[in-house]
Amino acid sequence: MRVFKSLIAIAIVISLVVLAVKFKHSSLYGTVSQNLSNFVEFLKVKFNIIKYNISEDISPSRRTSPFSFIKKQEQLKLFLPDIFENFTFQDWKKFWSIIYGRKEVGEGLIKQKVYRSKEEIEDYLIYNYPIFSRFQKQHWDYFWSIVLGNG
Repeated sequence: MRVFKSLIAIAIVISLVVLAVKFKHSSLYGTVSQNLSNFVEFLKVKFNIIKYNISEDISPSRRTSPFSFIKKQEQLKLFLPDIFENFTFQDWKKFWSIIYGRKEVGEGLIKQKVYRSKEEIEDYLIYNYPIFSRFQKQHWDYFWSIVLGNG
């Protein structure tokens, strides 16, 4: 009986090895391997998105102190009084959220939160405040130096 069990165990092991070799050489192996590789890549991307979102929540790359906002608001009022002189608290809040807020991009449950590009912000300002459409490069440079804190 003991020999019989050993023979059955050996036969099972040999069968598994033969099946594994046949599977390795089949087209199904390539499909399964590619699907697994795609899934692992998908998980890596989602993990990196989560990691980036958390790091930006903890230490944002665009940040400023509340006192800095007041200083910037005064500089903007001097730079463009027609627009910024009559801004209310809510107007400023929306303005700063466009510049310092992040938007979600991507599809699915886990979306990456990214800052708007300067071009996106410029397009928004041109659309909402026509005076910005007359800006030349030097005007935009000065505007960005105020808003992003370099001026």
